[in-house]
Amino acid sequence: METLTQLRAAANGNGLRIAQAQHLIKKLTRLCEPSRALDAAGEELGSLLLNIEIESILGGETSKMKARANTLLDAIEKAMASPRR
Repeated sequence: METLTQLRAAANGNGLRIAQAQHLIKKLTRLCEPSRALDAAGEELGSLLLNIEIESILGGETSKMKARANTLLDAIEKAMASPRR
C-alpha cells in the first residue's frame, strides 16, 4: 500500500513532513480493526517520526528510533492484514 511505503520512507529519514505523516498514520489506523493498542502504536509512531526529523536536522543519532518506527509499522501492517470484524 502506498501509504505504508510513504511512512516507511519517513521512518528511515526520507521524505514526509510530520503533518503529512500524522495524516497518513490516522488513515492507516482507520483501515484496521479499532483498538487501543493500535491507537497507541499510531501515537508513538507519530512521535518517533517527529523525533527522527529533528535529530536528522541536528545531526543526532536516529538508528534506534528508526528501528522502533519500522517495528511499529510492521505491527500496523499485520493489523491491516487481519480481517475486520
